[in-house]
Amino acid sequence: MMKALLMTGLLALGSLSTAMAQDTQFVAADDRIETQLCLTAVTESWRSMDRTLNHSGYSLMHVSRALKCNDIPVAVFAAQYNADPRMAKHLTKFSRDTIKQEVEITDLTAMTRTIRIEGH
Repeated sequence: MMKALLMTGLLALGSLSTAMAQDTQFVAADDRIETQLCLTAVTESWRSMDRTLNHSGYSLMHVSRALKCNDIPVAVFAAQYNADPRMAKHLTKFSRDTIKQEVEITDLTAMTRTIRIEGH
């Protein structure tokens, strides 16, 4: 019974996280490739990130270690906003940053928002 209750709670939290990511709109602040990489990190799959990297001239190692999105390391940014945990896992392969798994309670009535993204 306790395991079932715990699993139900975890599934509800996962659904809440996915819903929050889907209700957030991301807007590129400029047309630089770094900004495009940040936008891809939060809105696409890890396969799309590989395609964007191939067109950028940057390596996954360089991006994982050097790219910051809105002053947050790209892997942490992806973990925070991308509903697919594989993106953050992909970006942490070479990252020096750790990703903390936190539970956050959010007011569901204030979930729709726009975030302006800038990569550097």
